[in-house]
Amino acid sequence: MLFIGHLSNNHTHKLASKKGIVITAAIVAGIIAASAMIWAIPQGNTTAANITDDDFSSEEIANHPADNLSFVYTEHNFIVTELESNFENWLDDVIDSEQMQDGIIDASARAQELRSRLVQPPQEWQASYSLYEQALDKFDEYLQEMETLVDSEEREPSPELEDIKAEMDSLIEQSIDSFPT
Repeated sequence: MLFIGHLSNNHTHKLASKKGIVITAAIVAGIIAASAMIWAIPQGNTTAANITDDDFSSEEIANHPADNLSFVYTEHNFIVTELESNFENWLDDVIDSEQMQDGIIDASARAQELRSRLVQPPQEWQASYSLYEQALDKFDEYLQEMETLVDSEEREPSPELEDIKAEMDSLIEQSIDSFPT
């Protein structure tokens, strides 16, 4: 400490920077090594079930309610994001009404597939699943309102559309908040 006090400020800064880089590199190497060990070391005779596999029945999916709802949430979020991007492109006259209608039809079909995953949850998950079903109902309303706007050819943002989305987002948040602990 006394010796460092005699070094110039510039040299101390360089020393600290080199030390920080070395420490950061050591931490990153440790994390990578630990991650590699987790994957390399067998974890016993456990097997993982991927709920996105088509081989599972609705009863088997219901046995993994958190994973199932997480999958529905992620896919739904992707559908909404893609649809909103298309809608913005439609508003900016980048895509035509027919392309927008196709996007709405596709989003509706994909949402129905997600709805089919929200069946037979265990008792403790019923509130969360029910709220997410209500959110998907709002998404249907959202799609209908969007379709009405596209049919009208008025390329203006819609407060009604935003209100429906806000209600849908609120229901999704309530669904997440009602996860059993």
